[in-house]
Amino acid sequence: MLCKSEAIYLELHIREFEYQNIIKQQFYKQLVVLSLYVLLLVFALESILYGFDYVWIILFVASMAIINLNFRRKKKILGYDLVYIDENHRFFYNNLFIEMKDLENYILSKETITLNFIDYSIVIEKDENLYDYLNQFVKNKKPINGKKQRLFVSCFALLFVFFSLSLGNLVLGSIYSYINHVEMISLSTILIPIIQITSIILGVALIFFVAKKFKKGIGLYVSLLLIVLYIALPFIMRNDIHRLDNDMAYTRQNQKLTLYSHYKKGYGKFERQITNVSNKAEVGNYQSVLYILENQKIEVISLENEAKNDKFVSKIKNQTYLETYISTHYTLTIGDDKAYFEKNSSPKIVKLHRINNHMLYFKYKKDYYFIYILEKQKDIRVYELSNDRDLKFYFAPDPFEMSNAQTSNEDTNESESQNQTEKANQETTEQESDTTDLENDPERVYFEKVYDLLIAQNKLDNPCFDYQYDAKGYPYAVVSTNDEYTLSLVFNKYKNNDEDYEIVLEKYIKKSSTQSLVDFYLVNTKTLEVTDQQRDYW
Repeated sequence: MLCKSEAIYLELHIREFEYQNIIKQQFYKQLVVLSLYVLLLVFALESILYGFDYVWIILFVASMAIINLNFRRKKKILGYDLVYIDENHRFFYNNLFIEMKDLENYILSKETITLNFIDYSIVIEKDENLYDYLNQFVKNKKPINGKKQRLFVSCFALLFVFFSLSLGNLVLGSIYSYINHVEMISLSTILIPIIQITSIILGVALIFFVAKKFKKGIGLYVSLLLIVLYIALPFIMRNDIHRLDNDMAYTRQNQKLTLYSHYKKGYGKFERQITNVSNKAEVGNYQSVLYILENQKIEVISLENEAKNDKFVSKIKNQTYLETYISTHYTLTIGDDKAYFEKNSSPKIVKLHRINNHMLYFKYKKDYYFIYILEKQKDIRVYELSNDRDLKFYFAPDPFEMSNAQTSNEDTNESESQNQTEKANQETTEQESDTTDLENDPERVYFEKVYDLLIAQNKLDNPCFDYQYDAKGYPYAVVSTNDEYTLSLVFNKYKNNDEDYEIVLEKYIKKSSTQSLVDFYLVNTKTLEVTDQQRDYW
């Protein structure tokens, strides 16, 4: 690198050369293109959140087209041009004599050094022996750190993404409000993004017009401060909007509850206002019902505006419904204004309260239950409020008819000895039949396939396979058990069809007697292929 004769000559391995004005032009062009790309991409994301089905596709395709048309992969430069710095500290390159005294600064990177002159920018190969020499001429004695500069650029880019998000929230929120005839629920809906946009604009102005005159690198700290402020602002300026199911929300102020439908990101359609609602009351909704619960007392409000019709309520009267959820068994027999409800062999007569044409509710011990009548099915849905559990109760034969049928069969027996003989024969036959049925059950293979997958995934501490039927005749299999918990595979009767058979992995904690969902598996009944759905919710 160093050649000695009468004078000392330094050699430079030049990779790139460009004029500063051209670099600035290219930089501004790329900056505009990138900004437009980010803006369209963020607007596409906001369009999804506001439910604009086709707008986000158009915006996404446009952003991808812009980025692909304007950016090409830069060819990697192989080799270099060799030049020498003479005793007058200058070198000849590209038909120009370049004076080292015109060096403004230099930037270090992993493999190269970028020399920024007044009119040119030259990229050379990295050589630590050049540092002391360059520091003789550079106006900024401390070399610019490439990593710190890249971090600043990343923070600055993130600020623009945040700016685009807030702008998209304002623009698309206004469009959503106009198209769907909904209103802004809280002032913070527009106040937060306006403050975020303003703080970013002022912060950028501070970086470029004020901060850089006092201390180099302060722009990075200002950028980080703006990012923290942007993220923290929604938490500092908390609004009083509370989300509900089915795109509904409510606000609560001065013991008044205001309910909105078609809710999207701070915009909603006014439905009704309810007075005398405590700030401590629990508010929720199920189907077409809003409930307010406080001190184990409930107020139920129907959101339907239909005229009273007894068609659906009358079809469930004097009917019995059954359901088993893991190890919890339910029985519900509905009368005129009362019902017989049994949970885990703990029966009680409960009073029924009508809500609207499709729904009733009752209180069992300290828990509330909502009954939702299915129009095209004999079955009903029952929502257990305390556990947030939506269950499907299946229609069952009249228990009085079942009892009469059993009595009639007993009266036809001829003698006690004959009954004992028949009973013994029947038990033997049933045991043999049960064993044969369990072994030959076509659904057993689905459980075995899931069991094999669990073994392969190492999800079972103590593997076992005990395939049985529950009280309602549905199959299940215990696949692992120990002193703390039991893992079982349970048939999901809500989701199966001709091609797909869904099996749920459930965990029963013995100490607390609680159940939880672990995973869902889908078995193709034709190919027997098992798909892990990787979810733990219904």
